[in-house]
Parts: sequence; C-alpha cells; structure tokens
Amino acid sequence: MPEMDGLQAAAAIRRYEQEQQCGRTPIIAMTAYAGAGDREKCLAAGMDDYLTKPVKPAQVLEMLQRHTGASITVTDQAAVVIQPIEAPALFAREELLERLGGAEALLPRFLGLFFKGVYPHLEGLEAAISSGEADKVRLAAHAIKGSSANIGAMQLRETAAEIEAAAKAGDISAAPERYQTLRQQLEAFKAATEGDRAKQGRE
Repeated sequence: MPEMDGLQAAAAIRRYEQEQQCGRTPIIAMTAYAGAGDREKCLAAGMDDYLTKPVKPAQVLEMLQRHTGASITVTDQAAVVIQPIEAPALFAREELLERLGGAEALLPRFLGLFFKGVYPHLEGLEAAISSGEADKVRLAAHAIKGSSANIGAMQLRETAAEIEAAAKAGDISAAPERYQTLRQQLEAFKAATEGDRAKQGRE
C-alpha cells in the first residue's frame, strides 16, 4: 500500500461512510505479527477485529460469521479451497480484442505501434540501469508497463511493474536481472503475435 497504510485506509473508509451516510463495511486487520497495543490501534482506526498470521481457515470463517451474520456450516468450511495464483497471460488476445470492439483487422496496426514504441523504452531502461539512475529506471519501466497492459502483454506488464516498484523504493539491485527477463518475455510475445502481425496489408 504505497499511498497509505492499513490504519489510514480504515480511517478513510469510515470517514467516507459517515459523509455518504452509507452502511458500515466490516474491516478485519490481518498482520504477520502482533505488537503491544496493535489491536487497540486497529480498533481505534475504525477496524472491527484483528487476526494475526498464520491464521487457520476456521478462524477466518468464524470471524466472517461474527461480523457479517452469515451462517457458516461444516459444508461451507469444506468448500473452502485455496486456489493457486495463475501466471499472467503471455498475450491476452481476447481482452485486447474486446477493447478494440472485436475488430481483428486492427490487431496488426496496434501490435505494430506497440513494437515500434517498446524498443526505445527498453533502450532507455537499459541505459538508466547502467547509470544507476533509479528515477529514470522507474519512468522507463512505467512506460513499458502501461504500453504492455494496453496491448495485452501481461507478463511484460508484471515484470515492468516489479522493476518500477523497486525503483520507486530506491532499490534497483535486481533491475539488471529483471531487464533480461523483460527481453525474453518480449521475444516470446513477439512470437505469440506473429500470426496477427502477419495479417498486415492482407485485410
């Protein structure tokens, strides 16, 4: 949470609810450690309860029942399954098509514009990493992140976002390695979009 911590977020939500006179949203803190007075701080900020990691599913379900009034049975608990996090798509083609209104004929043009712009950004990123300029690394990574998201290159977007976040914190020690990952992902994306780019001028 780069802009505010959990306590500030809870307080902001409570202020909004009061100003808009809307219902109260249950807020439960979850932290990796419990320091003296932490529970009191959470409650004072407007949170409803407090859990310390590691937590057991039964604890979470009991907390949800207590603060939402939901009736949770043994069957409900058995249905709780931890799903693995899916890797981002190499090419989210359908999402891109949706943004283009389903016009496949536009894919070659937009992909071409992406590749025309991304290589200069990569060169700028490489130069910034070499010179150790964290702010320039952040800006170049931000540009790559945005253009990658727009074109559906979600693996590229995630790696660029990681570089940007680290540079924002002033740490670019892992940037050279992540840059190489970016290059590899770009080549993989280029191969994945070859068929769509080849349609240029044929439609």
